[in-house]
Amino acid sequence: MLSVRVAYSWALLFLYFYIFSVVARVYAGFDLVALSLLLVFISLALTSCSILLSTFKGGLQVVNSHAFALFFLWLLGFAFYVVTSGFWYHASPFYPLIMVVSIFSGLVLSRLGNEKIFSVFRLFYFLILLPLAVAIFTSFVVGKDLQIIHPQNRNSLSAAVVFAQLAYSFSYCRLYRVVPTITPFLSVLICIGLYGRSGILVSVVILVFTLLFQFGRSLKFKIFLGMAIPIMLIVFVSMYSDVSTYLADNTNFSRGLDSPRNLKNFEYLSSMNFLHFIVGGDLALSPTIVFYGMNPHNSLVLGHALLGIPYFFMISYVFVVLLRKRAIVSFIFCSIFILRAFFDTVALPGIYDAIFFYMFFSFEKMKIPRLMITTVTDRRDGMPDVNGHQN
Repeated sequence: MLSVRVAYSWALLFLYFYIFSVVARVYAGFDLVALSLLLVFISLALTSCSILLSTFKGGLQVVNSHAFALFFLWLLGFAFYVVTSGFWYHASPFYPLIMVVSIFSGLVLSRLGNEKIFSVFRLFYFLILLPLAVAIFTSFVVGKDLQIIHPQNRNSLSAAVVFAQLAYSFSYCRLYRVVPTITPFLSVLICIGLYGRSGILVSVVILVFTLLFQFGRSLKFKIFLGMAIPIMLIVFVSMYSDVSTYLADNTNFSRGLDSPRNLKNFEYLSSMNFLHFIVGGDLALSPTIVFYGMNPHNSLVLGHALLGIPYFFMISYVFVVLLRKRAIVSFIFCSIFILRAFFDTVALPGIYDAIFFYMFFSFEKMKIPRLMITTVTDRRDGMPDVNGHQN
C-alpha cells in the first residue's frame, strides 16, 4: 500500500517530467506533452488509490445514521435504475455505483485527522493546478495556443480545478479555522486561461466567499472594498472595449450567456410525466441531448435520469441536515459544489463526489470560524460548535 509520502514523491517526479516535456516541445519540438500528462494523471490515480485503501481500513466502524439514510435513498434509486433500464436509455451503471462508493469514501475521509486530510487535498490541488499553470503560462509567453489542452476537455479541467479548490479550502478551514486567500486567486486565473464560462463564474464565486469569510467583519476591509469597487468600475469602464474584445475573442463568453444547456433542461422537463418524475426521465426524449451524444451537460438532470426522485431526496437530505445543525461552512461549500455540477455532468454522479460527501460528513467536527455571515455568537469561555456545544 502506498503511503502519502510515497505518493508525494511520485507526484513530484511526474510534475518535473511534465515541465521538462513542455519546455522540450517549445524549444526542441519534441512531442512529450501527451505522455507527460498521462503520467501526471497516473500519479493522481495512484495517490487516490493509496488514500482510499488506507481509509477503508476499519471504515465500517464510522457509519452513522446520516450515512444509512443516504445509502437507503441510493438503494431505492438504484432499484428504479435497474427496473427502468430495460425500457429507456440509461447512462453507464458506473455512475450510480461510484456514487455509493463516494458516500462511504466521504464518510471515512471526514474521520481522518485534520492535518492528514489537509495534506492529502493539498497534494490533490497542486497536482491538478501545476500542470495546467505551466501549459497556460507557456502558451501566454510563446504567444500562441500550443494545443496542450484539448478544447473539448477545458470544461472538465476547470471543473477539476474548482473541486480541488473546494477540497483544499474546506480542509484548510477545518484545520486552521480560516480559509486560504492565495489559492482562490490562482484558481480564478487558471479557469480564465481555460476559457470556460462555468469555471470562471464558479471560481469567482469561491473567491468572493473567501474574501467575505476572511475579511468580511473587518472595518478596514469594508473601507478598502468601498474604495476599490469605484476604482475598479472606473478602470473597467475606461478599458471596456479592450475587456469586451478579450472576452469575445478568447473565452466562451463569446457565445453569450445562453447555451444549448438551457434547451436541454427545458426539453427534459417538458418530456417528463408523473412516472418519469418518480423513477427517472428518458434522456432520449430530448432531441438536443441526443444531438450532443446523450450528454445533458447537467449533473442534476443526469442524476435524476439515473436514480429518479430518490436522487433529489439525497441532495435535499444533505442540505436539510446542514441547515438544522447550523453547519454554515459545510452548507456554503456544498452549495458551491452543486452550482458547478449544475453546468456539466462532472459530479453527483461523478468522480469528485467523495469531496461533496466529505464536506457534508465533516460538519460534526467542523468548528464555525469567525466569519461575517456566521450567525452564531462567541461566548466568554469559548466558541460553540455546529451542534451548539461549548468548547
